[in-house]
Amino acid sequence: MDVLGRTVQGTCHVPPDETSDALGQPASHKIPGVLFLSGLLAPRAGNGDTLVYWADALARSGYPSFRVDLPGTCDSDGDAPAELMSFINTGRYEGATIEIIRQIRRRFDLDSIILVGHCSGSVTAIFAAAADGDCRGLVLLEPYFHLPPPAATQARDALSQWAASNRLGGILSNLFDRLKELRLRLRRAELPRNANFPLVKCWRSLASAGMPILIIKVPGAKATAAKPRLGEFDYLAHLAGVGGSRSRVEVKVIQGTSHSFADPVGRLGVLRYTESWLRDSFPQATGKRTAAQDHSASELSKLAAC
Repeated sequence: MDVLGRTVQGTCHVPPDETSDALGQPASHKIPGVLFLSGLLAPRAGNGDTLVYWADALARSGYPSFRVDLPGTCDSDGDAPAELMSFINTGRYEGATIEIIRQIRRRFDLDSIILVGHCSGSVTAIFAAAADGDCRGLVLLEPYFHLPPPAATQARDALSQWAASNRLGGILSNLFDRLKELRLRLRRAELPRNANFPLVKCWRSLASAGMPILIIKVPGAKATAAKPRLGEFDYLAHLAGVGGSRSRVEVKVIQGTSHSFADPVGRLGVLRYTESWLRDSFPQATGKRTAAQDHSASELSKLAAC
């Protein structure tokens, strides 16, 4: 695709029973498609080919799926921004993402697009969804709503490693967490100074409009389920009330996996929750056997703790 003067490379995953035209494009069908956005400079295949796995599976369930490298990343034209994290966190991939959505919709005659973003890809997804009516749903994998601190120095890295491996360090770390928790209580529900306020504003507009949103999380270090570590601001709890009775936000937690979801438990867990959410929120493709159902009962039982 030609996107804002750059050639963007992508891959489409077509439902297997779709007939195609001479150009290999699927027949016209008014159903939603799914567009995956990887995090940072990860390729459109995702970490450990996770995005390939999910896109293949969702296509088999009837949802045309697409993976792209945004301008300046991987196979697409352009240079990566010098300050990539700042570029992403300020929503500056919004325009390119909106143009990609519009071109995919026209080319494949889709009813709408559901954006699936991983980590920093979820930030781009939120900004784009708030600005473009062609996006009708969001799946956010490990999203964040704060502005990350500058890269840790070697001294801070060494201190963190010492605290994790030393009994005294662990005690001091827990004490520090409690002091931070006390500060949060004094500030009550006020957003912290390092919150990404433009991103939160976009979230408020989407939740208030009743957009279906699925969040999939992994428990963090010294954290339980979707709750953050003691002393860290609970963005999900703060944002849960946004939208009132119109809110359609779901939060799922997968135990026993990592931030990348690249292991078998994470891959299957994300697929299972995403397929179920798609069937409930966008039932146009019902009647097809899901990819998760194709796994044996023993494989699914691994996720019983999720």
